[in-house]
Amino acid sequence: MWNDTDTPLAYLITFRAYGTWLHGDARGSIDRFHNRYRSLYIEPDERWHRHNVHTLEGSLSCWMDSAPRSCSCYSRNLYL
Repeated sequence: MWNDTDTPLAYLITFRAYGTWLHGDARGSIDRFHNRYRSLYIEPDERWHRHNVHTLEGSLSCWMDSAPRSCSCYSRNLYL
């Protein structure tokens, strides 16, 4: 079915870190300063990885608290 209105049928909200995984991960990572074809990965750093995980957990819990309220204010359904 085609939607001829300007109203979106749904929103897709995804969470993803820059690149493929969090900086500091044991697999190495890429940042904006090391983003060249075949360039070396940033070395794993456990402290950096823990910091990123902690930061994302806080952001996710904030989102999980606010998203259902926002959807109910605008009479929208939220599918988790």
